[in-house]
Amino acid sequence: MIFVNWLKRYFYSEHYLYRLFGIIVIFIFIGVGLRNWLEYRTLNEEIAHTAYDNAKILQEYLASVQQIYQEQFINSGIELNQQTVGFLPAHAASLISDDFKKRTTQGMRIRNISDQNRNPNNAPHPYERNAIEYFKQNPDAKELFHEIRIDKKVSYFYAAPLKIEPYCLMCHGKQEDAPEFIKRNYSTGYNYQVGEIRGITAITIEKSRLLNTMQKKYKERIIFSTLIVFTIIGLIFLMVQRARKIEKMMMNELEALSFIDPLTGLCNRRKLNEWIHEYHKIFERYGEPYSLIMVDIDHFKEVNDTFGHPTGDKVLQAFAHILKDNLRQIDHIARWGGEEFMLVLPKTTACNAAIVAEAIRHNINLYSFENIGTKTASFGVAQIRHTESIEALIDRVDKALYAAKENGRNEVVCDE
Repeated sequence: MIFVNWLKRYFYSEHYLYRLFGIIVIFIFIGVGLRNWLEYRTLNEEIAHTAYDNAKILQEYLASVQQIYQEQFINSGIELNQQTVGFLPAHAASLISDDFKKRTTQGMRIRNISDQNRNPNNAPHPYERNAIEYFKQNPDAKELFHEIRIDKKVSYFYAAPLKIEPYCLMCHGKQEDAPEFIKRNYSTGYNYQVGEIRGITAITIEKSRLLNTMQKKYKERIIFSTLIVFTIIGLIFLMVQRARKIEKMMMNELEALSFIDPLTGLCNRRKLNEWIHEYHKIFERYGEPYSLIMVDIDHFKEVNDTFGHPTGDKVLQAFAHILKDNLRQIDHIARWGGEEFMLVLPKTTACNAAIVAEAIRHNINLYSFENIGTKTASFGVAQIRHTESIEALIDRVDKALYAAKENGRNEVVCDE
């Protein structure tokens, strides 16, 4: 639930990167969920394939063992009697089946079944008899594999036909030709023909055993894939965060550049207007005064005309430096336009602002500008009045500056 809420926050985020991240995560989970669902759907098929492969290997191995031991017994010339009959694979098969059943932990059972069993303890079950009949009716069939129920448990049943080989006729040919031991002990299982189908190798495998094993593997794959998914999501999230951080830095840089005058490094008129509006709100709410100082470099056009614009630019930069050095940390300064500068002095009356302007004017007079020597500037000062608008304040400070120029320049005029 926490993860879902976290994902919703990014999916419904106003920022496109976070929305994109939320969409990517949703598609990842849909893809992984669909894959896991399809894999679970095919789990039964995978179990069946595993059961078939195991049964096939077991049947082929048993067939090879029986044939080799049968041929070796016949070729050895050992007399068939009560003590040696157990060495015949056909007779040992039931004993091997019983021992294998005790040893295996996989719920598997293997038996060789005949349609004329000489061993009453190895009689075919109904599903095994059905398999024998199936192979008799379909002599070209190589195997049979399907699900069955044994004692209410689902098992896989594999059967392969047992065809009579030439060496089988020693005991299963004509009764009069059979070894004496066989004739004395068995009355059935004679007159077989080479190539006849007279039985099956039957293998059963409990589905629940394989299912438990496969489900364990399936859960392990789910856990592993989940870890991979969360790792990928984590990496994507880190990339998104990184991209967002870079974007934010770039936006901040662009925003800063949009408020900076590139020549002087001071704030531009747009940014200063924001500061003026901020202090005007404080004034309207708390009555805290603020004052403006407008500065204009005297006869600046002559500098450009006489010494060129590069020199004029250096003069502007020097003026900006002087102005900044004479202000408090809470004060603000901006290039207002051309050779004009505007200063905002919060918590300052017109009288105190005039003192600051006079100090700046004095320092400008003492400064020697490169290539041109000394320069002067004119100052207009005004303090905000009750019920006065910002536009009216700027108009008053502009008129005060104009008055300073009309009075001969290089002076401070304060509109109180």
